[in-house]
Amino acid sequence: MTVDTSIFGNRTWDKRSYRKGTTLTLGRKIEALRHPFWLAGWIRNGVPTFANLAEAIPGGKTDVKSAGQWLRANLDAALDWTKLEKIRELWPRKLVLKGLMHPEDVAMAERSGMDAVVLEQSWRTAARRHAVSAGGP
Repeated sequence: MTVDTSIFGNRTWDKRSYRKGTTLTLGRKIEALRHPFWLAGWIRNGVPTFANLAEAIPGGKTDVKSAGQWLRANLDAALDWTKLEKIRELWPRKLVLKGLMHPEDVAMAERSGMDAVVLEQSWRTAARRHAVSAGGP
């Protein structure tokens, strides 16, 4: 579970690339024509989808527009450790957290019953230091 993106992104690229919703600007359409192999794959295989969300999105609508609308409506900006612990209680499989921002979060993940964490390179050193100072590996 990714915990560092609990709100929908406000990406500069998106602002430059879309006129409204998922309609590409003329400049981005021209840019696509400059990549014939990618374009051929897109024509052959169709527009990429969010297939990994098929079970969650009502009606299994995994196209970019439907998935984006569903994500905007369902991302919870109030995600906290209490909610993560509840998810841990309900989820019977391995639960891995990605996107922790502080070494204390790693310790909290362990206390909350998470099975593992994924750290970005910049946080690995700090987390390693924390684990050593806390008597860990």
